[in-house]
Amino acid sequence: MGFSRNLTYRTEGIEVTAPLRYRHFDTVIADLWHARAKPDASGFYASHNPRIIVFFDDVGDAIRITNDEGSTASRPMARIAYVPPGMPSWTAFSAAIGFRHLDLYLSPGLAQGMLAGRMGKIAAAAALRVMVERREPGDLLVISELLAAEVAAPKHGEVYVLGLVQALLGGLFGDTARTPADPRLGGAQMRRLREHVLAHLHRRIGTAELAAVVELSESWFNRRFRAGMGLSAQAWIARLRAQRACEMIEQTALPLHEIALQLGYTDQAHFTRAVRAYVGATPGGLRRVAQETRP
Repeated sequence: MGFSRNLTYRTEGIEVTAPLRYRHFDTVIADLWHARAKPDASGFYASHNPRIIVFFDDVGDAIRITNDEGSTASRPMARIAYVPPGMPSWTAFSAAIGFRHLDLYLSPGLAQGMLAGRMGKIAAAAALRVMVERREPGDLLVISELLAAEVAAPKHGEVYVLGLVQALLGGLFGDTARTPADPRLGGAQMRRLREHVLAHLHRRIGTAELAAVVELSESWFNRRFRAGMGLSAQAWIARLRAQRACEMIEQTALPLHEIALQLGYTDQAHFTRAVRAYVGATPGGLRRVAQETRP
């Protein structure tokens, strides 16, 4: 009937706690799971079809996910996520937890057809190649609960289910779609990243952390960031840190070693190299110039 999930998966330490509920239509397969995981549970999942995953329980940091095999960087599991076809996911649990989640498998072309009317066929295809995650689900959780209720106790047909799926996709992709000609991160995303970095310059900021800020997988974040900025995220952070260092040297009376400490430089030599690379002068030389030119 219709299509299949085309799902490859393996789990350890996860047990199903209630019978699986599912609906199978020509264009959508919906699975409603109740499960419990041990503290060291893990899972691997990959489907040839695009899919949407919804966690109805706030699992916090108990479940972490990565889309890069062998990566030591992971991020908290989002409450709702769109996963492009073929993208693998590895999950790891750090606490015993029970959860209820909904998996929606979409037939080839369905998601693109649903989004094409609003953003165009090409833009929709480009958007659907990128993983989208929502840690604050808002109204999308209400739509998901309606879908779960229909799966658990069917009252309506495929038209009703497809309407809810389209509403869910519209909410997920409301502000994330980019065209192939403009694969960069959006202006709002860059502002969130800049604010986050400037608030945490005192410590190391990993790429996985930045990806989580804009709710993207690390691999997709790296590609989109470099496409827009022309440099890596870490090089951008180094530039912001050096810029802030120069501002503090010129505008405050803080000792140079205190500035270095506040901005997370590992030692004075690292601090000196970063400032010299940014403005062509040492921290001491920059301060002397600032003092000489100050009214």
